[in-house]
Amino acid sequence: MDNVNELWVGLGMIVVTLVAILGPVMLLLRLMRHQTRQKEQRYRFLLELADRRQPLPLELLKESTPTESDRRRGLVLVSAAMGVWLSLQLLPLEYSEGHRLGELWGLACLPLMVGLGYLASWWLGQRSQRTDG
Repeated sequence: MDNVNELWVGLGMIVVTLVAILGPVMLLLRLMRHQTRQKEQRYRFLLELADRRQPLPLELLKESTPTESDRRRGLVLVSAAMGVWLSLQLLPLEYSEGHRLGELWGLACLPLMVGLGYLASWWLGQRSQRTDG
């Protein structure tokens, strides 16, 4: 009977790990697909206007610069990392070997570091704009 319980616990841990890893990956892929579709629709619309010899709106021609959204992305990712870290620390789950779920706090390092990178990129972009302009 203990072997069956250990098997279910092991399978449960594998499922939780897969969901924890695949969830953000699927979300990222969906976001990238949505952004690609938006760009394709914008380009199709511009091509239709050009075929009809209509004036092209400047707002649609302008590509958004990455520095405009770096601060927002950075703050969101740092906040997400803090949320993951807090969740892992506060959840009272323990494995049968005595390990706590809070020992997985390292999972929060990836979004934290990416978010800090975006914030650094935004900050350096602001500095270069002040010195150039």
